[in-house]
Amino acid sequence: MRKRASVEAVGTALLAALGLLGGCGGGVAAGDGDSGPDPNGGDAGQRDAHGNSPDAPSDAPTTCSLHPCLNPSPLLVANVDTGYDTCEGGALRRRAIVECPSLLPRPSGGACSEPDGGRDSTCSTDTDCTTQPNGYCQFLEPGSDGGTGGCFCSYGCLRDADCASGNVCVCGAPVGYCQSASCSSDGTCSSGCDCVAPPSYGAFICQTPVDTCLSDTDCIGAPTMSSQPTGGSCRYTGAAVCAPSVGVPESLTCQPGIFCVTGRPFLVHGTERLAECVACGDWRSPSVAPDVHASSDSVRARLAAHWARVGLMEHASIAAFARFTLHLLAVGAPPELVSLSQQAIGDETEHARLAFSLASAYAGQAMGPGALAIEGSLDGFDVVELVGTLLREGCVGETVAAIEARDALESVRDPAVRRVLETIARDELRHAELAWRTLRWLVSSGRVSRARVRDEVAVALREMRSSRPRADIRDDLSAYGVVRDARRDELRAAAATRVIGRCAEALLGQDGQAVRSPARATA
Repeated sequence: MRKRASVEAVGTALLAALGLLGGCGGGVAAGDGDSGPDPNGGDAGQRDAHGNSPDAPSDAPTTCSLHPCLNPSPLLVANVDTGYDTCEGGALRRRAIVECPSLLPRPSGGACSEPDGGRDSTCSTDTDCTTQPNGYCQFLEPGSDGGTGGCFCSYGCLRDADCASGNVCVCGAPVGYCQSASCSSDGTCSSGCDCVAPPSYGAFICQTPVDTCLSDTDCIGAPTMSSQPTGGSCRYTGAAVCAPSVGVPESLTCQPGIFCVTGRPFLVHGTERLAECVACGDWRSPSVAPDVHASSDSVRARLAAHWARVGLMEHASIAAFARFTLHLLAVGAPPELVSLSQQAIGDETEHARLAFSLASAYAGQAMGPGALAIEGSLDGFDVVELVGTLLREGCVGETVAAIEARDALESVRDPAVRRVLETIARDELRHAELAWRTLRWLVSSGRVSRARVRDEVAVALREMRSSRPRADIRDDLSAYGVVRDARRDELRAAAATRVIGRCAEALLGQDGQAVRSPARATA
């Protein structure tokens, strides 16, 4: 249940801090099918098993026949039927649960060599990859995963039990790989509906009778941008994708593609601003001393780059909170919120120091931030815009950041890195609480309507759920406190359903206007 641990811990803490624990039916551990507020403003709690409201037309579809897996091609590995089919359009269907064949050891021994002599490689044969079972060495072209290329270890699976809870093993060569899933095969879905993974979404989900697509090809001609602009750390990809909608149950629909990253960025006119990383010892703490001898040169270089990026983002968050403090003053916020925002500035300053200390240690030279451009950062002010930014940067960004930091703690081995992550996880949770408390105050004080917040929540959740998965095929650095991109996407999807949607539902249902209350007279 590792996937659920950090998600449910953060969700429960947020609800308890806001006094909303009872508003989610006893906490975030309630039924998995609940995805949060109804994006159409209706009462999600009064929908039938197919997600239709009581007023839905009687001829609403009741089977999944509208979007079947066309021209299925069995996925074969070593001439073995793996129970998976590739559908026309690229979607993957899991027809049956079959243990994957293994092609290890490979006849060549997995011999791998980098053209420049292996300067950036971490392995030369499969036998070098022993950190986990089913390891093998593969060559990655420069830029294939955002790196410089080389030979790197990858670790796979043969059966679902080899993966974390909430994942299935997708067969492949030389071994399978773990993929997030809310179903394990067609047999776990409603009669006539398949367990599928749309190509742009990646994770496996049961089809529903109200789906409008199965693959991106079904979405040709669909809008590639929403009438609601993206905010926070999300951007439109310029393509329509088939991905789960926000609703009960989740249904596959055509949506504008979104790419999102984690954390609270410093945005100016929709563009993230970061300082440059420079040779600077001012942000380095001598008390942060990770074990730099337990890894290769290439791993240390990657860790230095990772923590330098974290440091730049934390440094930019100082500016984001400074601006947020001014915005709180502009709307007449109570002193408690203003004080907490000022405290967050200090927290982010410490996070930047800790991150740059790790980066400097791994790089073997001092690293720190240069000047941060702030021109235009205070242009204009609008309460509605504040709500959108607060939701995406705070309620989403800080919540996911807290979950991610807690998840990283599950695998990290170095005590120095663990102490850094413990500090970040603790503080990011308080920052998420601040965001949710501010949202509650804006609603209860009448600064913004519940309907407007519901609309913003629906858009933010759609942005999270339609985010394209990112490539992530290098060796695992979780022991060093780095969460893999595929894992980060899993956590983000779980956070959308089990934390952010539920907290918004509970918050917006206060004062006798519960979103789920069957006694509510009107939507």
